[in-house]
Amino acid sequence: MEIDFNKIVFFGCGNIAQAIILGLLRAKISNKKILVINKNPMHDAFLRKYAIKRIHSNDLGKYKNHRDILFLAVKPKDMKVTLDQLRLSNYPGIVCSLAAGINLNTISRSLSSDMVVRAMPTTASAFGLGNTAIYSNSPKSHKSTLVKRIFEKVGSVLVLKQEKDMHGFTAAIGSGQAFLMKLLIDYEVELSKIANPKKRKEILITFIKSLVNQLENDGFEKAIQKIASKKGTTEAGLDKLKKLNGDNILRETFKATIIRSKEIENEFK
Repeated sequence: MEIDFNKIVFFGCGNIAQAIILGLLRAKISNKKILVINKNPMHDAFLRKYAIKRIHSNDLGKYKNHRDILFLAVKPKDMKVTLDQLRLSNYPGIVCSLAAGINLNTISRSLSSDMVVRAMPTTASAFGLGNTAIYSNSPKSHKSTLVKRIFEKVGSVLVLKQEKDMHGFTAAIGSGQAFLMKLLIDYEVELSKIANPKKRKEILITFIKSLVNQLENDGFEKAIQKIASKKGTTEAGLDKLKKLNGDNILRETFKATIIRSKEIENEFK
């Protein structure tokens, strides 16, 4: 059942907040429904461009409709100050934290509220292709349903059964897209040896689009087998990758991300 949102307020206007806002606008959500508490002048141009209204944290007490929702879109290091401001504002409604590593109980306890949900979205939300994990202590409640409906406007949603799985999602999805992009930058460097910038971009876009079809039709393992002929160039490269322990590159990168996510969690206990 579709839920009609009243006001969507972003506390913070960094990259992830902007991505979600763009995705919502793309999904035909009126900019009049979106409000932002912004303290960084660097983001003013974005708000002006899309005619997004700014409000002050002191105004939050006015938003008492059960269909209002506040997104905490600040960095983990700024969360303590933000929670203090939010507590002083007497905002009574749903709060959705987008901060990595800070658990639900910590935020709920700080706000003396059980109206808190956690979410971990991706910047691809700007194109309606986001992947978002959400966790709530009551997944079928109004607060959880409202958060889920909003993120379904900007992509796919995974409802987690255990909050500890948010660490893994943060690593594989939240941060993982950046790791894969870094690998593609190295791929682009190799392409630069044989193609001009325009052609490189065309090749990369075609390649990335092809991954969808290869995944749907064969899965990556079978697709690799189709590319790698016996004693051919691809097999030689894959053998070298294995000798360099390349199979563990992303695995170890994910581990480092999970460790940091857990460290942030412990810092806020």
